[in-house]
Amino acid sequence: MASARRSARDEAGKHPPPDLLEQVAATLRRLLDVDFTAIWGFDPIAQRLYLRTGDGWQPDYVGRTTVPLGAASPAGYAFVTGAPVVVADCASERRYGVPPLLGAHRVVSGLLVPIPGAEGPAGATSATASCESPKPSRRSSPPPNCRCRPIPRSPCSAVASARC
Repeated sequence: MASARRSARDEAGKHPPPDLLEQVAATLRRLLDVDFTAIWGFDPIAQRLYLRTGDGWQPDYVGRTTVPLGAASPAGYAFVTGAPVVVADCASERRYGVPPLLGAHRVVSGLLVPIPGAEGPAGATSATASCESPKPSRRSSPPPNCRCRPIPRSPCSAVASARC
């Protein structure tokens, strides 16, 4: 019985408490002045990332949304490459697909960084900006009536030049 309690306590110590992660997501959103932040956790059994917590998303998405690893999503791409990913324009991006979560929130640009873990990648974090007008068509630049607010240049440059 003692070994089961110790094992549960050890496992719990590997993962930050949810309220701490929520505070991190909210602080990151405020500091970077973006519309959305996300902390993606890795599910090794399903081989997918799940939206563990975030700030700015519609409530039904947090804790329920998953994305595949690899080229099907920006978070999955950052996870498998182990390198930061800067998305200047989702509509013209060709390295990976755009998952429904980003389309539903009209995300136009973003920054994603893998989260290293003790036994390999643990997930990814992202900061993204949306378009405040109706959903733009898929083209290389937003329409003139779209007031898009790309993520600030300095945080993008700083994180993109970082080595994880």
